[in-house]
Amino acid sequence: MRWARQRSRAVGAATYSAFWRIRHPAFAQASRLAGNYVRHVQRALERLTAQFQKVLALKHIDPSTLPHQASAFNLFGFLGIMMVTVVLVIGIKESANLNSLIVVVKVCVLIVFLILGGNYILGHRAEAAAN
Repeated sequence: MRWARQRSRAVGAATYSAFWRIRHPAFAQASRLAGNYVRHVQRALERLTAQFQKVLALKHIDPSTLPHQASAFNLFGFLGIMMVTVVLVIGIKESANLNSLIVVVKVCVLIVFLILGGNYILGHRAEAAAN
């Protein structure tokens, strides 16, 4: 039930803000200014790129020989951040419950590791004694 309440609040807030952005002149003006700023930055970056390419051409440098930087999207990091964000939105009580659940999972993983490691060592006593 809380999820439905939170979702309805989020949708309501988004609808309300979209309404005021369209209806209120100040919000409409701010939206136009933001759009103009983005277009201005894009044009400035295009001009800078063109100038950089001209400089490279004058110095007879092939752009493909320059070092490049690649990037990747960290899906697990993103999902972790989204999960923490959701927990913070829900509240402190649920956060404490989730923290308790995580601790229980960690302890269970540790117990399973100790059991499997103990069985392996006990099954190979001769090798362990030789080392």
